Amino acid sequence: MAEKGTLIILGASVRAAAESAARGGYQPWGIDLFGDADLQTLGPTTPIKNYPAEFLRALAKGPQAPWIYTGSLENYPRLIARLAKLRPLLGNGSEQLALVRDPCWLAATLTEISGMSYPETCLSPESITDNGWLMKPLRSGSGMGIRKAAEFGSRERGGAGRVIEESGFGKSGNSFGGKLGTSETQVITGEGFEEDESNELNGNFRNRETGEQPQTGEIGNWKSGNLNGGEQGRAEAQVAAGAALGEHATHELNGNFRNRTSGYKDMVWQRFVAGKPLSAAFLASRKSVKLLGVAEQWCGPNWGAPQEFQYAGSLAPAPLTAAEEAALMETATRLVEDAGLIGLFGIDFIRRTGESPGLTLIEVNPRYTASMELYESLRGQSLIAAHCRVVAGEEIESFTEPLSRACRGKLIVYATAAGSAGQRLAELWTSLAEEQVTAADLPCLDSTIEPFAPICTLLTGGIDAGQIGERLLAAAQRVRHALAPLPETARR
Repeated sequence: MAEKGTLIILGASVRAAAESAARGGYQPWGIDLFGDADLQTLGPTTPIKNYPAEFLRALAKGPQAPWIYTGSLENYPRLIARLAKLRPLLGNGSEQLALVRDPCWLAATLTEISGMSYPETCLSPESITDNGWLMKPLRSGSGMGIRKAAEFGSRERGGAGRVIEESGFGKSGNSFGGKLGTSETQVITGEGFEEDESNELNGNFRNRETGEQPQTGEIGNWKSGNLNGGEQGRAEAQVAAGAALGEHATHELNGNFRNRTSGYKDMVWQRFVAGKPLSAAFLASRKSVKLLGVAEQWCGPNWGAPQEFQYAGSLAPAPLTAAEEAALMETATRLVEDAGLIGLFGIDFIRRTGESPGLTLIEVNPRYTASMELYESLRGQSLIAAHCRVVAGEEIESFTEPLSRACRGKLIVYATAAGSAGQRLAELWTSLAEEQVTAADLPCLDSTIEPFAPICTLLTGGIDAGQIGERLLAAAQRVRHALAPLPETARR
């Protein structure tokens, strides 16, 4: 395949996207938190420690080449805008992010789509009177930081105490793994970010010099529902006032979700939706949208993740009914038309169970997502190359259909105790490969793995979906046992 030049890839972990880029004929240049051993074999690699502010310096020192991002940089639209001034961005910019990562905008947009709902959402805890709610960071990533809202006092009850239940194995000191020591609070709230970026809410572009806030219904430089300068958008008034969110919504400026009464910041409360978590992957050109596939999402301690709602892995493909596929396509098309999404993006959603079956959208990820490498394995095609083509203005080409009855799964292996990636772990990779289990995101030899940090990712395929999950869980246990214990001096 002809060399297409360098493609810089930024994100918390970029190995999968880098492999896709290499498969598509690009020379990947990776910048992420881990600098894993297998990423380094693909091309130049720059590990960073200060997430996400250090991306500015790292990109400025990189080659003159286009760049893309992976998770969870979609939570920092202002940073994306600054990075795009340094090198050409191939993908969704800050304007698109400010919309699709805004709960108010999503709620208003989905009101007109049949078959797809949005969770009952509250921007303040004061009116919550039952325990069926989740407290979620606006800058969410991989389900981390989501907790059950066990008890919230309302104004009517005199503002009783607020209690948040801890989930999973307990609070991790490192949201993306501990290999390089980035703290959970840095990633979720932006602490440690540069002064003019820190603690900015998603979509809140207040001018610090003038003190000006966005006008009602305005996010950044874009009007909600009026992206191309046309007639007034259908949902602008709803989005601006939070009307689509029901009686619990506070009338904050769109994109500014700080609760001035309770002091909670950068958080949103949503009604818990029972059902099966799934994700859908799409590719959008300027004229069309293609559904690439749907995957089941594995989350929580049953799959080895430290927190109750934390992402652990995926299994693809997941079956869809005709009605579900139609609802997903209508949702994706609306996102492309109203927010201007381009290229690869994903939708996380719940297939509801109980008395009210259907689909509920949880979030939109406007970039290469975790499950996309599974579709690439099943099809043998580079999604990053397809993404770059449509961003450049080409139309979507035909895709090879997945192998009949074939399934592919991936599982992130989280450490339950601190350890070191020694020779025993390296030997296990070879043993697993002989059993048709591929290890990826490999830590460098002798690197330290903190508790609750990801050790590696395991991938395997087959015909029986149930056996894939069992095989990956068994292999994950072997990986944890292969971690070398830290010497006493390293534990102090």
